[in-house]
Amino acid sequence: MKPESCRVIYVERQPQAGYNIQTSIWLEKDGELYLDHRRVRLLENIMEYGTLAAAARNLNMAYRNAWLWVEDMNRLASSPLVEKMLGGVGGGYTKLTDEGLRAIGNYRSLCHLHANIVGRLENKHHYGNYIRLNFIFSRYVNVFSNALQQAPTSAALYPS
Repeated sequence: MKPESCRVIYVERQPQAGYNIQTSIWLEKDGELYLDHRRVRLLENIMEYGTLAAAARNLNMAYRNAWLWVEDMNRLASSPLVEKMLGGVGGGYTKLTDEGLRAIGNYRSLCHLHANIVGRLENKHHYGNYIRLNFIFSRYVNVFSNALQQAPTSAALYPS
């Protein structure tokens, strides 16, 4: 579920001489943040640890912030990404729904596509000046936008 090419966002920065493209991907719905690498890491930690408290603790974030992120993602998604069961005899739990698993997979697919496009740009061009960099970035934005429009839907990428 986690392609290695997408894990580059978790690696410490390795400064390199010259100009380098550094980018990030996030998805918005109606102008609100839906998914980014931090939220996807939270979803992955929920899947691994089984509780929101443990997932938040592992990411060194406040439980309240984790709760708010989950509430936002569930509200913005077509169906909830995370299912929460409060308290009870065995304690509460948190688990990803099928839609949550698909959201992680789709985000990782976008990361992979994004990394491939950026890699191609870095391999083909030498960024000697700012004008050249702006031209290359404009081409990148157009290529990436076209690729997203042609990308299959989540149902096609990850059939139930």
